[in-house]
Formats: sequence, structure tokens, C-alpha cells
Amino acid sequence: MKRLAALALVFSAAGLAAAEPTKSVTLKVLDDTSVNGKVVSAGDYKVSWTEANSEAQVTFAKNGKVVAEAHAKIEERNAASDSDALVSGKDSSGASALLEIRLKGKKSVLVLSHS
Repeated sequence: MKRLAALALVFSAAGLAAAEPTKSVTLKVLDDTSVNGKVVSAGDYKVSWTEANSEAQVTFAKNGKVVAEAHAKIEERNAASDSDALVSGKDSSGASALLEIRLKGKKSVLVLSHS
């Protein structure tokens, strides 16, 4: 029985190794926008994400409460971003939607998917 428990622990640890630790940054949303169909009002948010291969799960929290979550692809750009930036555009209905998260000094960009 001890051997089985030890084996299960090894497999659990191996599964955790596939995803990197959660990363986070505080970002200011300047205008109301949407993330995966959820309204994200203007204000400061803790944006957290966990990377796995070339994808990430992104969470927006305000005052400790999750207000929106989205799946993202991680794409590499030719040059690092000069500053932290939230890039918005229009979704299929014409409403404002968050498209990308760029981080100062990083070539990697989180490109949000819209379900």
C-alpha cells in the first residue's frame, strides 16, 4: 500500500510539472471592455495566468474577486514591449473586447480567445 501511495505521488508531481507557476501583474483597464463575454469595468485588476506549452489560462480579479477568465495563446513578437499594455478591439457584435495583454520587456504576448 505504501508503494502504491508513493507511485501516486510521483505521477501527481509529474502532472504538475507540465504547467508553469502562476504569474501575475496589476494592470489598469482604462475603459469598460469585455473578456470572454464578461464586462470588465475601468479600474485596477490583478491579472494572473498559468502557462502550459504555448497556451495560458488568464484570470482578472478586482478586490480579490474573480470577474473574468479567458483562454489565451502565447505568441512571440519580434521585439519586446516598451510597456505593459492591454490591447482592445471590437468583437463580432461591435462591442469593445480585450484582444491582447503585453508586458513590459517581454516578447511574449497573451492573445485572448473569445468564445
